[in-house]
Amino acid sequence: MGEVKGTITNNQRLKPEEGTLVVDNIQTTTGTMTTAVVKVVAARGFHVSTKYPSTLTLVAPDGVRLEKTTFAAGKEHKGDANSFSEQALSFAVNAMADRPGAYEIHGTFSFGVCTDENCHPKTQPITIAMAVK
Repeated sequence: MGEVKGTITNNQRLKPEEGTLVVDNIQTTTGTMTTAVVKVVAARGFHVSTKYPSTLTLVAPDGVRLEKTTFAAGKEHKGDANSFSEQALSFAVNAMADRPGAYEIHGTFSFGVCTDENCHPKTQPITIAMAVK
């Protein structure tokens, strides 16, 4: 399949004082649809922007099928988000592998974190590790 393109600067990455990015790993068996959650949680003094357009774009390796490869939320609409508030934003990724092995699903997660004074757009590369028996 394709690859995630572009260069992400350190300025665009989520800083520890702004919040936490959590990416679930998957352990499953062949032919079973399993869910991993990709989630950003705002730190004290910050909030996730519900107005900023948030997206998660994924690329599956050969042998892995994703139920969906592009997720969107924002502009005050929950869209594809699993959770959508100023405290946290998450997307549930459903994946299934055709054969046993170790896989990596790569992607880019874009969102905004804000203080009362200003907002900071963030773009994070993510990897979902998938172990299939």
